[in-house]
Amino acid sequence: MTVTITQEALTINAVNPGRLAEDLAAAGLPLPIWLRRTVTPFTFYAEFPDGTDPAALLAVLNAHDAGLPSTEQAIARQAAVIDNGAEDEARAIPDFVGWTPAEAQAWVQANVTDLPTAKTALTKLVAMVAAINARVFPHVRAERQLSGE
Repeated sequence: MTVTITQEALTINAVNPGRLAEDLAAAGLPLPIWLRRTVTPFTFYAEFPDGTDPAALLAVLNAHDAGLPSTEQAIARQAAVIDNGAEDEARAIPDFVGWTPAEAQAWVQANVTDLPTAKTALTKLVAMVAAINARVFPHVRAERQLSGE
């Protein structure tokens, strides 16, 4: 079934394909076989499998906000923010940044003498691992942040 929807029937004037795919899926509608739009006048052309409900499709299109990122776009944006801040996060951790393994070992030998100093060293080490993790795997942290974990 080919669907042509003109500007008069739409309350939108742009389409974010990734977001539209999520909107259609949330409404239980199939993805289009192909999709094309024109800008002046804004017209939406798509071919959907036979049996697609045109009224439900129009409702999804009119509710579609092209300014909202798709989940994939939101994760990529958040990952870029995390990746950009990871170096600053690592630099903010005293002592470990820039040390060679020998320097780190010497610091541990000189400063980890009892349980409280071991806890302090371990806390700094875990913070460094988290900063490295943010740099190496920014998408993982972004997914967790966006999902509310």
